Amino acid sequence: MRIFSRLWELIISPGAMSAIAIVSLIFGVYGTLFYEKKPSLTFEVISNTNVYDIHENVGKLDVIYDGQSIRAKKKLLKLINFRVVNSGKTNFIKSDYDEADALGFEINGGSILELPKFVASNDYLQENLKMILKSQQEIRINPLIFDAGEFIEIHALILANEGVEPILIPLGKVAGVKHIPVIESTLSRDRRSLWGQVIDADSIWVHVARAPVYSLFGLALLLLVILVFSLFSVPIKSFTDYKNKLQRHAEMERYSRDISLTVADRNVIERYLEGGSKAVLRLLRELDRISYRNDLVSKIGKVVDEGEMLGILSNAYPLNRSLIENLEKDGFISENGLLYMLEKDFERASNQLADYLRISSTEIKFSFLPEEVSFRPEWR
Repeated sequence: MRIFSRLWELIISPGAMSAIAIVSLIFGVYGTLFYEKKPSLTFEVISNTNVYDIHENVGKLDVIYDGQSIRAKKKLLKLINFRVVNSGKTNFIKSDYDEADALGFEINGGSILELPKFVASNDYLQENLKMILKSQQEIRINPLIFDAGEFIEIHALILANEGVEPILIPLGKVAGVKHIPVIESTLSRDRRSLWGQVIDADSIWVHVARAPVYSLFGLALLLLVILVFSLFSVPIKSFTDYKNKLQRHAEMERYSRDISLTVADRNVIERYLEGGSKAVLRLLRELDRISYRNDLVSKIGKVVDEGEMLGILSNAYPLNRSLIENLEKDGFISENGLLYMLEKDFERASNQLADYLRISSTEIKFSFLPEEVSFRPEWR
């Protein structure tokens, strides 16, 4: 639970609030000065299939179109169904089209047999759209008001040589449209980049509405990552701790092989078995701090009243409350006024194990601040 508390503290910290404010400001500037609705056109191929499909060569069977044998000419009839979609965020008006290069399409590798049939997404397009057959490969469309999200579905009958796949090629120039892509319906209709999909919207307010959703999703994703990490790390840590504890047990068997263990020895060894060298170092630092406290009391205790002395000791040499209480309970430390008297055999056992573990005096005196210290003035 501590990690979740720290995570929440990070979220509500001044730094995080400042970051949110900066991001909001960036969105505001972007929406006001830089955001623009980009026009876009897309040709979406719905199907490209043979009108007929004969797998066996049947001598008396033939396919006739407009009085001509298609099989004799080794050709195929194909039907290409596709949509012309206003996939952008703006509406096209008639003046957006170049009269010299009208919107249309070309069939590469086949011939258009007749004016294609079409179905539009609204009545205006259905009633006003006209197609002009420029050649057997090219068709142009008259300028129209083409609203965002609307489409024209076209069904083109194509004559192609056997083994040749006709290719649909968009034609024409429309204001603001640099390139008209052709996509397959079996693929995603949205071929924009991931970042393009994230930032694209009709209005800056869409981004504002998205922000809380994305924030909640990001927080949920972060919590999921933490949970997954915990599920993997906890067993690994448990195994590592168990392995290290076995190694410490083996080490203490070697240590105690040639000495007669006292109660104090067993107490110090137990601390090592549970917490390793860090636990012993923590104990030695606490004992060293007690020695400094006692020395200070001996020097100035007679000239300073008890209340002031307690304040000096709390600030200069604060003690680890839980550790001191534990040592008092086990009988290794006793309180005598402002002094803490240390049982000699416990002091000997602690120093002896420190020597065996090669814990230097420099490490012991490295810091006077203990882990998990209580800084309450009343604690002495």
